[in-house]
Amino acid sequence: MNKNIALCFLGIAFLFSTAEASINTKIYKEAKKVGGEAWKLTENYINGVGVGLVVANGILHARKQDFIYCPPENLTLNSQNYISIIDDALKHPNSLFNDEFPIEFVLARGLQDTFPCEWGSKK
Repeated sequence: MNKNIALCFLGIAFLFSTAEASINTKIYKEAKKVGGEAWKLTENYINGVGVGLVVANGILHARKQDFIYCPPENLTLNSQNYISIIDDALKHPNSLFNDEFPIEFVLARGLQDTFPCEWGSKK
């Protein structure tokens, strides 16, 4: 497929997916393959999702509730970490993530697998 046509397709898909406030694994993979602006937008979106999960963990901490995931103290994650976690989750042989799975769910589940919590742990 012509790279410009693919980029146009991804741009349109990204616009529709953000209108729904979600990117699925198919759009993620296509953006990564094409690169350029489509990938930069996807990377920024993923970083925003990751920051949202950090904030959610902070709220749970303040409420003395169980965390979503439990990273080591003083670890600062960035978009590259989040992308590695997503890629690992998608490559896992037992992965149930099909092309329609929201990438937000893949990241949240990947963070749980990468940084598991002991049941009932509240840092």
